[in-house]
Amino acid sequence: MTFPCEFFARQGIHDMLEHGGNKILPVIPQLIIPIKNALSLRNRQVLCVTLKVLQHLVVSADMVGEALVPYYRQILPVLNIFKNMNGELSLQTLCLSTLKVKKGLRQG
Repeated sequence: MTFPCEFFARQGIHDMLEHGGNKILPVIPQLIIPIKNALSLRNRQVLCVTLKVLQHLVVSADMVGEALVPYYRQILPVLNIFKNMNGELSLQTLCLSTLKVKKGLRQG
C-alpha cells in the first residue's frame, strides 16, 4: 500500500455515505466547494476518485440528487471538459456515468 492515508480517507468517505442516512442531506452545501476544488485540480486520479464519490453521494440518501441540482453550474463544467476528451476512455466513461446517475435521479 503506497499511500495508506489516502486509502483510509477514501474508505472513510464511502463508509460515511453508506451509513450516514438522513445526516447526509443537510451537509450538501458544505460539500460543494471541496468537490469543486477537487474537480478543478484536473488531476486524473483525483478526478476519478471525486467522480466515484459523487456517484455514491447521489445514491446515498433520498433527495441528495435533487439537492445537488442548484450546484450543477459549479460542478458540471469540469465534467463536460473531461467528457469530451479523446484518449481518456475510462475517465470519459466515468464522467458520462456520473452525469447519467445525476440525470436519472433528477428525472425520477
